[in-house]
Amino acid sequence: MLEGHARSDELANDYVGSLDPESPGRSGVFVGCSYCIDDGLRNSHSPSFFRPAVLAVDPVYAAVRDGEADFAREARGVVESLWRAAAQYVDADIQQKAAVSFHPHFWELYLAACLLRDGMRLVPRSRRGLRDRGPDLQMEQPPVWIEAIAPTQGTGPDAVTDGIPGMVRDVPDDGIKLRILSAIQEKFEKFEHYVRNGTISSSDPCVVAVNTGMVQKMWGDREVPRIVRSLFPFGHEVIEISRRDGRVVGRRHEHTPAVIKQNGAAVPTTGFETPGWARISMVIHSPVDVFNGTSAEGREFVTVHNPHAVNPLPLGLLKLGTEYWAEQQMLRGRRWWMAE
Repeated sequence: MLEGHARSDELANDYVGSLDPESPGRSGVFVGCSYCIDDGLRNSHSPSFFRPAVLAVDPVYAAVRDGEADFAREARGVVESLWRAAAQYVDADIQQKAAVSFHPHFWELYLAACLLRDGMRLVPRSRRGLRDRGPDLQMEQPPVWIEAIAPTQGTGPDAVTDGIPGMVRDVPDDGIKLRILSAIQEKFEKFEHYVRNGTISSSDPCVVAVNTGMVQKMWGDREVPRIVRSLFPFGHEVIEISRRDGRVVGRRHEHTPAVIKQNGAAVPTTGFETPGWARISMVIHSPVDVFNGTSAEGREFVTVHNPHAVNPLPLGLLKLGTEYWAEQQMLRGRRWWMAE
């Protein structure tokens, strides 16, 4: 147990739903609004994340670095605070890379700062055996490797497109799930490669941290978060109402074992229901971007444990956001943010 956190038995174990499609389920949903960055952690790296002389290829990087509007100044302050906290744990050339592709590198920096804030001990790049290759982050105790990824909206018929301002449309839920699943598959293959070439040990837990800040432009979600529905076959919630008196007599979720692409191909949503992704011990999800955050960094995290992991991680390892796990064919969750 990490010092300063509430014990797990002090928090509610919320029953979320059943992995059996015939069983009922229930849960809640929450959204966040603005940043509140803890600026207490420091390091000895370059005092500023942004470099005036670097050519800003990415327009978001340019807007944050050079903008004079209040929102740009606030975002710049957020990034500098994250940099002071986590610079020594991320790639040495992250400042140059961010000028070309800002959001994925912001996500890596934000993720590292959140883990540090939660009490996780990360290994500085200077102490890692392979400084210039290998997974993005390494936890010291327990030894865990973390790959961060921030998928884009994609291309082609299954791409996630922005809605037209002022017009109502359905949330492209399946499209977002496809982007999430593609990102996880990419990192799964990368972890397998790292094991084969000896970069990491086959006994080390592996975590994929997915950020959808470039995919979804809204924070709303269903009663079972999209990342959970991408890993377990939960579909729409079905509410059964009595015809006689109008009372709700039952709740369940449709069994949705795949997302169907525009070409008819089925992409499974059973990655954690089957051993296919056993190399992945846990998935972390966040929709945060530099302009849209939560009232406390990491509060929006959703972590999902893999019940088939070859190297499982203990429940409560990360006490941020909401944690989900499968237990006796039931999906359960714990809202750590309610203890803050």
